[in-house]
Amino acid sequence: NTDKEKKTEISVKEGGPRKTKWKGIDPVSPVNDKAIQKSLVDFYGIEEGLFDKGNFVTRTPVEKDPKRIYYLSDSLREILAADKDGDIRISSIGVKTFEKQTSSLVTTHYRITQEGLPALLPLMSKQIFRPTLDEFMQLLKERTLVINERPPGLKEEEPLANAEPPKIPGSYIQKPHMLERPGVRDEATLSDMRGVHMGCCIAMMRDEDAERLGFVFKGKPLALSCWRGKITVNLLTTKNETAQILEKFPQLETK
Repeated sequence: NTDKEKKTEISVKEGGPRKTKWKGIDPVSPVNDKAIQKSLVDFYGIEEGLFDKGNFVTRTPVEKDPKRIYYLSDSLREILAADKDGDIRISSIGVKTFEKQTSSLVTTHYRITQEGLPALLPLMSKQIFRPTLDEFMQLLKERTLVINERPPGLKEEEPLANAEPPKIPGSYIQKPHMLERPGVRDEATLSDMRGVHMGCCIAMMRDEDAERLGFVFKGKPLALSCWRGKITVNLLTTKNETAQILEKFPQLETK
């Protein structure tokens, strides 16, 4: 980095909330909480250096945990760093990438938004699985897929003293009706899921499917924000967002 670039990074990282002259406009603050940074780096594989430069910001008061986290491009970060007196009126900023979630079974308090995926995908290396095209379409249409394997890190419950023998020997899921629902069957997808912990995760089309169907954006295949529970993976996208995605390839819809 040049001396000018170093000064820009330091002013964003260490300066705390930006000054603002505008009443009713929340200040922009870098996400400096080391515990939050570590949870996002460890869980999603986010590049740690981006926090040091100040690319992730929030509009939540500094004494509280951020409700939402936004990602800034390097150019926007530099513009904000140069506005030391808060002359720029900022009503909205960056791309909303993370929202707070409350599940106690997940090691980070933040889930990824669908709108933030294009910005985040090139920056993350964990919590991604690559379903087959059939599985991807089933997820879009049904909004859920069953996974007949225990999520990594989920402790096995101790059997009760008078517990009945398993109804389905050798099966993680013991509810027959769940096994009848659309699920992950492909071995390569299951292999991916063995590295996906409970919590927010990303379903990303396989390269060959995305290229053949024209769903490559900024060098990355189409991806969906999801949530992995104990026995299912579920869409986090809204029904409207899902419908808009399905409209783009109606030729693949099945009855």
